[in-house]
Amino acid sequence: MSSISGLYVVRAIDPSDLEGFFALAQISGPGFTSLQPNMEYLKRYIDASMESFANPDVKKSQKFLLVMEELNTGKVVGCAAVKTKIGIERPFVDFVMKDGRGNPTKDVRNALYLDPDHAFDGATEVGSLFMHPEHRKGGLGRYLAKSRYMLIGTAPEVFSSPIIAELRGNQDASGKSPFYSSVHKARLQKTFEEADEFITHADDEGMKAVIPTAPIVIENLPPEAHKAIGQPHESGVGAYHLLMKEGFSQTAIVDLFDAGPIMSASFEDLATIRESRNVRLNIKSIPIDPKLMMVSSTKLSSFRAVIGEFECDETSVSLNVQAATALTENDGANVRYWTRPDEHKHIGLRRDERGSISKTEKVYE
Repeated sequence: MSSISGLYVVRAIDPSDLEGFFALAQISGPGFTSLQPNMEYLKRYIDASMESFANPDVKKSQKFLLVMEELNTGKVVGCAAVKTKIGIERPFVDFVMKDGRGNPTKDVRNALYLDPDHAFDGATEVGSLFMHPEHRKGGLGRYLAKSRYMLIGTAPEVFSSPIIAELRGNQDASGKSPFYSSVHKARLQKTFEEADEFITHADDEGMKAVIPTAPIVIENLPPEAHKAIGQPHESGVGAYHLLMKEGFSQTAIVDLFDAGPIMSASFEDLATIRESRNVRLNIKSIPIDPKLMMVSSTKLSSFRAVIGEFECDETSVSLNVQAATALTENDGANVRYWTRPDEHKHIGLRRDERGSISKTEKVYE
């Protein structure tokens, strides 16, 4: 069973978080395209997120960036994001795995070539998920990941389906991407890290220079590059299983640079939405029978979520004053909570109220 010590809040990032955000970017490692350890880039990311939260727009490409803060220390220990209408304002190109008839295939064993395409233009992307290594025990990463779906649930009209997730691709023991080294390095004359940073700033013309002009024939690739297609980085295996449990499935699409898998789900697929409940907030000093859970506000513009041990029943959830203050909600407010499905049996929920329980639950304990 997961165990988390203390209280954590997930909230929209603000300028005061820049140093903590930069510290996370510095340790995220190569291949984490959205977490470049560059102050100016991160400042722009924060500014874009603040504008998105202030003015959500169903027609625009927007970025909603969240950070997880440890309340007792004020330290930023994780981040996550949701991006809307990808590929509309900036190019979003990946490889489609295709078989001998030119049809997309999810099975790399049946794929003969990789075809560059704008397969996910207009989709919503969940990404930028990173937890500080010192805070990965106890399942905090799971709650941080799920906070994105709680965010999406506040305004489904803003976050159009499909919802996709890119996973960092396979790297060798030296941290190099065998796929990038084989397909792109000689042509671009850039290291993987340099190319990864380049595409975060590239305009249409810059992206045209990056995209191969012809499909990539898989049998012509070295074995190590072939094996990397559709495989997540070893640090992303846990995230892969979290996504599968959430309701995502594999697609025929892989990342343009490292061939990491891209997964997809619809709003209706999201387990967090099905398993979470709207209830009334009750502020009390000492919970009698606390359970580990996440409680969130229900408005996009002021979204927050607190993670800790709280008490709940079928109509309400009880938070102490510190947690309620972090949530910035008053007694009696409408809030939403999520707890692990195996906790629901303790609070009187019927199976049809909590959604199905996956056989892969044990993966995350």
